Amino acid sequence: MEIERRYLVDEGNRKVAIQLDIEAFERMEETLKTAALPALCKRRNKAMRRWNSPKPRSIGNNMETLNIPEPEGFSELSKAEQIRYLAGLWDRISETPGEIPVPESHMVLAEERLAEYRRDPGRARPAHDVLKRLEEKPS
Repeated sequence: MEIERRYLVDEGNRKVAIQLDIEAFERMEETLKTAALPALCKRRNKAMRRWNSPKPRSIGNNMETLNIPEPEGFSELSKAEQIRYLAGLWDRISETPGEIPVPESHMVLAEERLAEYRRDPGRARPAHDVLKRLEEKPS
């Protein structure tokens, strides 16, 4: 598939985005839906089988997995549509982050890391440096 790319650059002339014509985007979207996404879902499902168990597991303070009935028509949706549906649900939930419970284990870890930072702030690294290092790390 040949894609004509038009780069958008910032003030420093660094590439920050690509502009595609609509046909190229639609071909890419179709390719993802028919090939890449199913392969990704298959790998994810294989990994998730290791985590599945018949009984609810604790996810932290007062949080358990729930056996929630599937919404009507959900199984008739394509996997891409199911993912968009779930992303939409998460967008709704995340509109009010103060209502999302934080497990006690996460709070303890955050407090430990804050204390470490306060003991030695010179060890801290900017987020973009850490993300770059993680991108370069072999998988």
